[in-house]
Amino acid sequence: MRRAADLAKVSSWDFDLATGAINWSPGCRELFGVGPDEVITRALHHSFYTPDEARRLMELIRVATEHGEPYVFHSRIYPRHGHPRDITSRAAPVRDAAGRVTGYHGVVIDVTETRAQDSQVRRLAAVAARTDNGVVVANREGLIEWVNDGFTRLTEWTLEDVVGRRPGSFLQGPLTDPSTVAFMRERLAKFEGFHTEVLNYTKSGRPYWVDINVKPLHDEHGVVTHLMAIEKDISERKAWEASQTEARHQLEQSLSMLNVVLDSTEHAVIATDARGVVTLFNRGAETMLGWSAAEVVGHHTPALIHDPLEVEAHAAQLTNSLGAPISPGFDAFVELARRGGSETREWTYVRKDRSRLSVSLTVTALRGADGSVLGFLGVASDITARRARDLASRALIERLEKLSRHLPGVVYQYHLMPDGRSCFPWASDGLRSIYGVAPAEVREDASPVFAAIHTEDLERVAASITTSAQDLTQWKDEYRVWRDGRVRWVMGNATPERLTDGSTLWHGYISDITERKAFEAELVRARQEALEASRVKSQFLANMSHEIRTPLNGILGMTQLMLEATPHGEQRELLDAVHVSGQTLLALINDILDLSKVESGRLELERVSFSPRDVLQRAVQTAEVRAKQKGLPVHLELDPELPRLVMGDPTRTYQVLVNLVGNAVKFTERGEVRVVARRGERGLRVEVRDTGIGIAAEQLPRVFEAFRQGDGSITRRYGGTGLGLAISRKLSEAMGGVLSVTSRDGEGSCFVAELPLVEATKDLPPRPSADVGPTAHRPLLVLMAEDNAINALVVRKLLEREGHGVVHVTSGVGAVEATSRQAFDLVLMDMQMPELDGLEATRQIRERERRLGGHLPICALTANAMKGDIERCHQAGMDDYLTKPVELAVLRRKLRHLSQREATVSRAG
Repeated sequence: MRRAADLAKVSSWDFDLATGAINWSPGCRELFGVGPDEVITRALHHSFYTPDEARRLMELIRVATEHGEPYVFHSRIYPRHGHPRDITSRAAPVRDAAGRVTGYHGVVIDVTETRAQDSQVRRLAAVAARTDNGVVVANREGLIEWVNDGFTRLTEWTLEDVVGRRPGSFLQGPLTDPSTVAFMRERLAKFEGFHTEVLNYTKSGRPYWVDINVKPLHDEHGVVTHLMAIEKDISERKAWEASQTEARHQLEQSLSMLNVVLDSTEHAVIATDARGVVTLFNRGAETMLGWSAAEVVGHHTPALIHDPLEVEAHAAQLTNSLGAPISPGFDAFVELARRGGSETREWTYVRKDRSRLSVSLTVTALRGADGSVLGFLGVASDITARRARDLASRALIERLEKLSRHLPGVVYQYHLMPDGRSCFPWASDGLRSIYGVAPAEVREDASPVFAAIHTEDLERVAASITTSAQDLTQWKDEYRVWRDGRVRWVMGNATPERLTDGSTLWHGYISDITERKAFEAELVRARQEALEASRVKSQFLANMSHEIRTPLNGILGMTQLMLEATPHGEQRELLDAVHVSGQTLLALINDILDLSKVESGRLELERVSFSPRDVLQRAVQTAEVRAKQKGLPVHLELDPELPRLVMGDPTRTYQVLVNLVGNAVKFTERGEVRVVARRGERGLRVEVRDTGIGIAAEQLPRVFEAFRQGDGSITRRYGGTGLGLAISRKLSEAMGGVLSVTSRDGEGSCFVAELPLVEATKDLPPRPSADVGPTAHRPLLVLMAEDNAINALVVRKLLEREGHGVVHVTSGVGAVEATSRQAFDLVLMDMQMPELDGLEATRQIRERERRLGGHLPICALTANAMKGDIERCHQAGMDDYLTKPVELAVLRRKLRHLSQREATVSRAG
């Protein structure tokens, strides 16, 4: 044992570069035969080597010192006492705080006794050098003497890095198991071999696992001289084991979760082995079927819960489809799954209490790693309620289809997907009659329907569908389609609905409106013809009005002038008769024009404030003239609550009332006429009652028709055109009111006018004087442009009688020239004249004034009284207008109004 200890002895030494001092340990002194107090010098040290070996050592130290590197020196020494010894000296640099090499620290190992084992070690080293495993050889003190390349590849540590170091000092790290380290140290201390696994760390700090097998090496005396460790990298195996451990953990968690899921699901989950015996019967199956898992698992096959007749029928079906006999038992459930697929179909389950339910059952095979069938899994859901709903839906669809066959057009659903594809999931057979396409042809693709739409309408229809989808607004469109080579018109109407996947589903109908479109086209044509006829009639009435008013102006004007001359006796009587006849004719013309305006929709209504009392009193006063001639009293009763002011058209209101009161007086010979006015539900309610001839019951429905009176005898007896009541009703309706009548033949009549005249809050402007005397203003110089000599004579006489001067021209050209040469206070301009009409003459005068300045008042003098005449006068630049025949009172009022403007002389240049 003493010899073994000597063999294992390692001596150490230190060398200081600055001082050259060498310090040997006691072991080193003993090895070289130097006393404990003897000073070690370089010369003394070199004396133990041959000269060549001493020079080689000096060179080795010089090179190592220059590069600051460790070195290893193998040599033979000659101690003072004893025989030569073989040594190995290993040295490492010592550095100061700045990193500079200040000396060396080394060990000397006496390897003399190990030379005998050199051949064995060399053989082991040769083998170790060729292995991928790491091999470490250490002496009895545990200091490394040699490592192979496999160790370097495994640990990143080289032989020079580790010689003289203990493996545990640099291979173990923070996660190395302390118990494993303690185990290894215990065995090493006893020079015993061991086999274990340990986590080590490479030079760069990367952890790795090794399988380490340590064996002692003995000399010829059986003494342990060295320890050799073989290390195998098992990092991949350890990583796999860790992954398997994690996988097992996850599997355990998954199984735990699966059990929770199986117990919480409402579906029945049933598993069997390959023979069909139930191995799993979850809580959902217990709830659904009434059996407990303990009653079923290991004791029954799924035949327990199936209808035998249904199983036999399915087995026969499989036999026919697969071409192989399938027994009406367990095979009927699992044959398709056994062949590599799965099967989902509806079955009838039979509960423990023998009640039945419909289920959807999916069967799959459970296979091992080699593909062999280990068992089968069935998952069933209760579809009893769904099947009932499906049956009800099918019945509803059948009823809807039967009903839709008798509906005109097509009832449909249109589905537009987010990617632009579209289809008709359902459509009635009417689709054929509209588009010539069967419903089945568009169930997956709607393009056949769109192909039938007229190309001129297709883009508009597509855009309207897009808008409806974006805004979720009602889709409605009319368009043309081609069918059987002919164009048909259709109308579509549908309500959109947004589905959860972002698509849009419309529910609607489409109908053929070809006949309606033809009817509408006929209506348009008829309307155009009616409008043209109305235009022709209006033009005719305008022309007739002008032609009649022109001579009538002469008649009324002349009689007015003669009456102004205060004739007496028979002369006045004759003149009055002529004047009344003229006024009657004028009233007839005005009635015809008013009727034409109302019928053509061109009647304009004012909306101003006026006093209803004033209008009623004027209407009664107008009728009283004739009533007094007949000795007939006319009473006016005004409700004290009647509004002081109302909003409406006073002229048309007066026209309605004067017609009603005038008619009452006209057809009443004895008794009275009573006019009662009060607030009504609509606004103003006026009742005109008379004790006249009344109206027969069969004539009442036609009393408001134009040109109608009770019968021919009435016309002969009372005269008139039959326009008054027709115009009064149309005027009442145009104002939003109602005109009605009650009457009994021979007992009188009661006409009721209800007019929506709303109470006004603002006061009336002061009414202009109805007549202005000739001395109201200074004499005026008037230019009169009139081509008709009689009309010119009448107007000139009226003007001269008022004290005004008159210059007469007969054309528009003459008016333009006269105003360019002479200053006038006013121009009376006829509308229709040769060469240049009054409108164009006025435009030329106004154009000159725009260039030169000034403004000459121009008043139209026209027999045109149709709607639009006033607008044309104002558009041409006229200030006002007078309608022929000219009445003296109106002429005075117009002259007063126009003379209030500052007269401006109009000259050329």
